[in-house]
Amino acid sequence: MAGIVLNAKGMCPVRFDEMKGPFTELGKKCKAASVTECCDAFKEIACPHNTLLNDLNNGCGDDMFYFIHTYGRLPPGTIFKKCVEGPYGMKC
Repeated sequence: MAGIVLNAKGMCPVRFDEMKGPFTELGKKCKAASVTECCDAFKEIACPHNTLLNDLNNGCGDDMFYFIHTYGRLPPGTIFKKCVEGPYGMKC
């Protein structure tokens, strides 16, 4: 059962802090692989939670991108620069 993480914006029911492996793999793919592989790896993490991530009041997006930066060791903005598929970001 997943716990609840409290943050400044609200409560995110997803425990991104327990998902170190996928973020590490995302970092590797975004640094060394093609843009397609990088974005596909991001989608594997983000798409199952897309409704929560698009809600700006629960802090889930902030949490996820914090762990992309921390565990994936990617500079802020990497995903936004590489993985835009249209005017609304990415398609899941």
